[in-house]
Amino acid sequence: HRDLHSFPTRRSSDLYEANDLSGADAHFANVDRQSRFFAAALYFRGLAHARKGHYAAARASLCEIVEQADQDRFTFFIDGRYYAIKDLAYLALGRISHEQAKYDDSYYFYFRVPEDSDRLPDALFEASWSMFQKQEYEAAGAFLDQFDRSFPKSPLAPDVLLLHAMIDLKSCQFDRVRAELEELVRVYKPIEAEVSALLKDPGRRCVLYKRLLSKQQIGAASDPVVELLK
Repeated sequence: HRDLHSFPTRRSSDLYEANDLSGADAHFANVDRQSRFFAAALYFRGLAHARKGHYAAARASLCEIVEQADQDRFTFFIDGRYYAIKDLAYLALGRISHEQAKYDDSYYFYFRVPEDSDRLPDALFEASWSMFQKQEYEAAGAFLDQFDRSFPKSPLAPDVLLLHAMIDLKSCQFDRVRAELEELVRVYKPIEAEVSALLKDPGRRCVLYKRLLSKQQIGAASDPVVELLK
């Protein structure tokens, strides 16, 4: 088994962050199929192609990840990180399909995100949005109802509440729309005011950042995007 050190992939990620998408793609293309970084390299190549609007190439890279037989270690190297990357690939495929107005395809990819995945809240919300765009309002509402039951404290909650209102507006449920928008203002207007105050006070802002870093463990090993290139 031949593996690559972290340097080539870190160099690729630096190019990606610098928006040198072609350079990043060329570097990621050099990652060996038997490297433990190969799935991550495919994922970032897919993102680079998508950002350039090359959706067919993006889908090809991402589909190579999700179509991998999970137990077949001879196709390319699989470790615990692979499954997190696979969930991200499904999300990316759903977003590409949505961008192309292929809403049935986007629904299919979002549906493939497993129920135990950390990415399930995103998949449910984005699947609802795709169904809304397709004017399948009942299906869109069903996804949001599942979201509300499973993830009531998600950071996506305000977006979900707004989408609820948009769906009800299309269904002429005007009283519900008014109630949902009033709830949105009631809950989030004080938060908006607090954020505005924090932006004006560097000391309070620094304290908040430290609390968030401690609570959320941003950049910790549990974050698959950070782990991809370690």
